[in-house]
Amino acid sequence: MYKLCFDSLTNSVKSVQRLDDNAFIPFDLDNTDYVIFKRDVSNSVDINDSNGTPLTNQQKRDLYATLP
Repeated sequence: MYKLCFDSLTNSVKSVQRLDDNAFIPFDLDNTDYVIFKRDVSNSVDINDSNGTPLTNQQKRDLYATLP
């Protein structure tokens, strides 16, 4: 399970927190954990927004469409 990390300075999501081990994963294609996160998003893994509310399947698809 993941939680989106909202950056209030840029008003956007720039990383995620993997809740299993509390690792923070930047949106960087060279980061292996990020590649795994993208795969997990496409497989409908559980993702929470920055407030802890689970994303709907549509929200997950919308997020995936915006990922680098």
